[in-house]
Amino acid sequence: MRHSCPAGTLQPGAGRWRDREPDLGQRDRRGHGAPSRCDDLRQRESDLQDHRSGRRRDGHLDESPGNLPSDGGAVGAGDRVRGDVSVNRLGSPRGLTLVEFLVATAIVSFALLGVAAMFPAALRSVIGGGETTKATVLAHAMTEVIRSEPFDILQARYDGFDTRTVGVSCPLDETAMPPPYDDYTKNKWRCDLLSTGAQDTGRGLPGAYGEVAVQCVDASGAAASCASSLRRVTVAVFWGGTNVRSVSAVTHVARIR
Repeated sequence: MRHSCPAGTLQPGAGRWRDREPDLGQRDRRGHGAPSRCDDLRQRESDLQDHRSGRRRDGHLDESPGNLPSDGGAVGAGDRVRGDVSVNRLGSPRGLTLVEFLVATAIVSFALLGVAAMFPAALRSVIGGGETTKATVLAHAMTEVIRSEPFDILQARYDGFDTRTVGVSCPLDETAMPPPYDDYTKNKWRCDLLSTGAQDTGRGLPGAYGEVAVQCVDASGAAASCASSLRRVTVAVFWGGTNVRSVSAVTHVARIR
């Protein structure tokens, strides 16, 4: 048997159902006792309508993340709620603490000090390589001068020659009457070795001096009498002051018959 509620019918309003207030006469006839059956029906229908519209009784939306079914809750079956829920955390990004800043500064400082320490060593290496190249050029220049000399006078003119025993002012005065040829070549080589007044090959080397040795040898390289037709010429260049460095050039000169 179906019961009707003429004074408490449901009317839609603002997205949900609400009860229409019964008139004064009906309230008087119903009395102020326990709620009637019509009140219970209206309350149940209102709860069901709230659930279907996706609202809770406290007024907040009842959303489910993704495509999850909303059935299986305290209330009966409902429509699927579609949607994505994203959470955004608000707040300023975290910066460096004082300790982290000091550690980073120390690491960068050590790295820069290591790089800076490499420059003096690299400069010394470049300077040392340039000096070795210049000494080699000077030694070969003297060997070419000796090879151009007559064979019979090589040992008498150049054996035991040391530029430290030569007294000459550098640079040479090219306008004056030149000295004998052998003296001129020796004096010029001495000036070329010095770092002041150097000629042709640059500014020479610091504290440089040269030595020449001419030996009579045979074809096997062993010492022999000077009647042999082979001479071994050794030209050595020394420089560097207290830390002496040296370069030697060896050549052989044969008698041409």
